[in-house]
Amino acid sequence: MDLPEDLRGALGQIKYGPHVSTAFLTNETSARPWDDIYAIAAPKRSFAIALNQASIVRGTESVRKPGGSFMTFSPASLGRALLEKSDEEVIQTHLTDLDQVLGHGFADSVVEAETDRWAVASPYSFPGRAKLQSTLMRGTDRVFLAGDYLGTLYTESSITTGFSAAQEAASLLATHRQAPPRSGLSIVVRLLMGIAIGAEYAVGWPLAEFSPTHLRGRLMAAMGIAWYGGFMIAFLIGHLLNEYTDLSWHFILGTSTFIAVALFLGRLGMPESPRWLWSVGRKDEARALAYKYMPDDALDDVQHEDVRKGSFGMLFSKEYWRSTLFISGFWFCAVTPYFAIATFADSVLEQYGLAGGLAGGVGLSAVALAGVVITFLLIEKAGRRTLTVPPQWLCAVVLGIIGLWAGAPAPVVLVLFLVFSFFNAGYNTLTNVYPGEVLPTEIRERVSRPPSAGSGQESASSSSRCPWSPSGPARPC
Repeated sequence: MDLPEDLRGALGQIKYGPHVSTAFLTNETSARPWDDIYAIAAPKRSFAIALNQASIVRGTESVRKPGGSFMTFSPASLGRALLEKSDEEVIQTHLTDLDQVLGHGFADSVVEAETDRWAVASPYSFPGRAKLQSTLMRGTDRVFLAGDYLGTLYTESSITTGFSAAQEAASLLATHRQAPPRSGLSIVVRLLMGIAIGAEYAVGWPLAEFSPTHLRGRLMAAMGIAWYGGFMIAFLIGHLLNEYTDLSWHFILGTSTFIAVALFLGRLGMPESPRWLWSVGRKDEARALAYKYMPDDALDDVQHEDVRKGSFGMLFSKEYWRSTLFISGFWFCAVTPYFAIATFADSVLEQYGLAGGLAGGVGLSAVALAGVVITFLLIEKAGRRTLTVPPQWLCAVVLGIIGLWAGAPAPVVLVLFLVFSFFNAGYNTLTNVYPGEVLPTEIRERVSRPPSAGSGQESASSSSRCPWSPSGPARPC
């Protein structure tokens, strides 16, 4: 393997020594002085330490159960002295010393014993070992080290470094799976897709322009149902194609082209917005389109549009800067935590066997869709503020609990995720509604889409700053 010279040199200096271990099973029927003691150091004995394995369960017992279990460990020179001895000799040597350490007739209670030995097993320290640590922990971009030699806690060092290495490897593999081949064509396609998505955001939905005032809120909220419902259906179709067909991922990803083409053809005959036409002084065209495509009472609404030209600077004018700040801030606060917390969703679902599969992908989307539907049904009855402020405070509390309660039980974390998904989707629906209701036509689309682009960048940043799951080591986000 092609490793950096300093790392290869540090690994070459790691020293391992022999290790001999013996396990004892006992049958005592009454309490012993060592019942609550886990580890006992044994200087000047044939073993360095003895572990009372049964102590782990003693704290859960209402009545002390019969029997027990001990293990002795002889590393380095202690192990070397026992390597050539027979199993019976090793067992007797360890049992004699352990009986002298514990007393109370321990040897008489032993009913079974097993021993094993390894010529090269335990890492141990040596002069200059500390200087190697920074090099060993640094690793490389594609090689992640793990093992007991990286720390001084043996098994715990193996577990923690192994877990960290697995997380890093999984993150790297996921990144490479998601990244398309970096050919010139793929770069051009991605660039064109980005331009198209940006243009779509800038144009916005025609629904707000064609909707009468009294229906605009509910109709714009319905877009959220299409968004979350569409995501759920797309996930379902993609999952079925991936699991039950031999189609390549390129083709599965490309199936979205069919919808894009259909949408393009459907938009070819789409009329201009009557509101925009009226706002720029093309009143005759506006009236004709309003008569043809809009309800009768919508024409009066269109005729109340001010005839003036909008500009980007109007967003920050004395008249509208508060609306701009509100819409941008609201969008930012709604979208950013959604993408940040979605980073951990798969890790939480994994503890229930739902990660990366149909149940997890469709399940979370279904919960979010339910939140959008409830918002759609209540938006004209409860009002915008009621559906915006309390749910955001609730989600803030949920995020605070998830962030501060590092050792929360998995069921609690799962419930918190579901609560967040439900309410976050609900008030995210209002990001479709507010721009169309608090701003005039001439600047509505100038403010309703830039915040979405900014929040998208920040949400990507927030998720990349919080790459580990709650089940792993905590990192500041």
